[in-house]
Amino acid sequence: DQIHTIISKFEYANEKTEHLVFYDSGGSQIAHSEGNAGSVLRPAGKKIPDGYGGWGYAKLDTTDLISNHNHPVGTPAFSPEDISITAQNNEFALITTTPDKGSWAIVRPKGGWSEETKDLARMRALFNREVEVFEGTARGKEITEMVKLKKISPIDGADIIISEAMKKILSDLG
Repeated sequence: DQIHTIISKFEYANEKTEHLVFYDSGGSQIAHSEGNAGSVLRPAGKKIPDGYGGWGYAKLDTTDLISNHNHPVGTPAFSPEDISITAQNNEFALITTTPDKGSWAIVRPKGGWSEETKDLARMRALFNREVEVFEGTARGKEITEMVKLKKISPIDGADIIISEAMKKILSDLG
């Protein structure tokens, strides 16, 4: 399907800085931006006159697009910011990819993103819950939080897709 196609096209999995790429439903790249080791800004839209004799950039309309970004430090889960911003912009899907090519994707529910999912403070509160499984390892905490997403009410109905590489990572962790 289109999510697996985009995962296979993503060429930044092993970069030392975060890269964010937007794709249309056919898998064509629309925009790309590069950040630092821990974050990346969303790419700007078209260059436009600013009304004062200079130039600026319009906000990139990401409605119905699919984004993929890498996590250079290897944590596979989405952050609360990732999910909330995806919902706020009504994007079709969000993918994260790790250096070992493990990928998670969350796809917009059929009824659309809920208002609760768009609420960043609420998403942060959900992610700050105590995590018991894999206690003590950052990677284990991230994976556990991601697995719990299937049970978090604001995104009930959202499909979570796990790449074959990520399935292997999960099985290796026990």
